[in-house]
Order: sequence, then C-alpha cells, then structure tokens
Amino acid sequence: MDCCPCCKRHCLKEDLHCEKGRMYFSNHQSTNNDEQLYMLLKSLMYPKKKHLILKLKSHKPVSMKKLEKKFDLSHDECKQNIKLLEKEEKVYRKKEEGEIYIYLTEKGRKEKARLEQQENTSIFSCLDETEKQEFRRLLEKMSAFQKHNSKSVSQ
Repeated sequence: MDCCPCCKRHCLKEDLHCEKGRMYFSNHQSTNNDEQLYMLLKSLMYPKKKHLILKLKSHKPVSMKKLEKKFDLSHDECKQNIKLLEKEEKVYRKKEEGEIYIYLTEKGRKEKARLEQQENTSIFSCLDETEKQEFRRLLEKMSAFQKHNSKSVSQ
C-alpha cells in the first residue's frame, strides 16, 4: 500500500488530497529514481506555515518578497500560506511603501515560541545512528558533486 510522502496527511495513493501527491504519483511511474528522490527531498524541505512563522520576527515585519525568496516560493504559494496563518489569527498583512509586510500577532508570537521549543526535536530522530551516518555520507557526496559541477560550468 503506497502512501503519499508529500504532505503530513500521508494519503493513500488511491485517495490523494493534494496536488503535490497527485504529481508525485503520476511522475512516480514515469520518472527515474533521481527525480523520485528529488521529489521526496523537496517534500521534506517544502515550507509550511510553521516555517514561515519561525522566519518572522517577533516585533518586526518581514516583507512577502523576502519570504518568497527565502523559501523559493511563488507569490501565490506564499500568499496561500499567509492566508492560512491569517485565518488562524497568527499574522496580519499591512501594505507599506508599495510593499506587503507580514506581522506576527500575539497568538503568532506564542506559536513561534512553541515552535522554537519543538525545533529541538529533530526530523532525524526517526533515524538510528547508523542511518544518520549513512545519510550524512550521502549528503556530503551529493554536495561535493554539486560543487564540482558548478565549478566546471563557471569555467
């Protein structure tokens, strides 16, 4: 039984609820392993509402453009995440000097503090020490490959 790795719902392949999951499984059958691995890594790194909250300053606004750039989001993706946070009354938007800024509300500041406490619980806690070492080795190998390729392209 295949479960979707693209969001926290982990829907069954036969009953997908998100576009990312539909895209993952449509590509899953017709793509190579490299693309499948990339999709899995991207699903782990994809910014969620909590990541946006953590990026916001407690008493200083952050521009939507900065959030879009930081998380490599389209304007619509960022706007969608911000709308969800606004519904939860954790942020509000304000237009200043032609730019849209995002502010944390009191509820948002409390959520940020709670999330900062949770950050100590690592995503890697599901891995044993051997798996962590192997994962690190693979990431270092990929990083070296990427550095080598970027040098050869720039020369």
